[in-house]
Amino acid sequence: MKSLEKKLARIAKSLGFRQEKEYPLRTKESERGRIGKVDFVWLKDIPLVGAIPVVGFEIETSWRTSKHLKGDVYNLFCLNSAVGIVLFIKEGFDAPELKGHMDAVKRYSKLLFTNSRTLAWTEEDVEKLEQELFSLNTNIKQDEANT
Repeated sequence: MKSLEKKLARIAKSLGFRQEKEYPLRTKESERGRIGKVDFVWLKDIPLVGAIPVVGFEIETSWRTSKHLKGDVYNLFCLNSAVGIVLFIKEGFDAPELKGHMDAVKRYSKLLFTNSRTLAWTEEDVEKLEQELFSLNTNIKQDEANT
């Protein structure tokens, strides 16, 4: 999990975001109750505006009930970020279980929130994103060198 956390932080930094762990959904004392926390959030700090949540991640490491998955989707909706990702760690699931959980997240997202941008990923998707960014940065550096 630590390596995943570091990888997400590297990607966030390369995209110009700041990563926070256990991001609270309610931060003001005047707000009643606590909804919960999102495992990781990528924030964009904007002067005179503050920290804007751009991407939220809920991490699942093993089998969960539908109630837990709906909670993940709800937390990401309450975060009000541009994108929410429920990230499944593959080693905690057998293949049919993983597929069922990922399909459930997609289904709950569309059912509960019609305009949802909640995705179901595995760590392989994080790896792909990291590779794409590395490739993009390499191409940009080569273009800059050639101009």
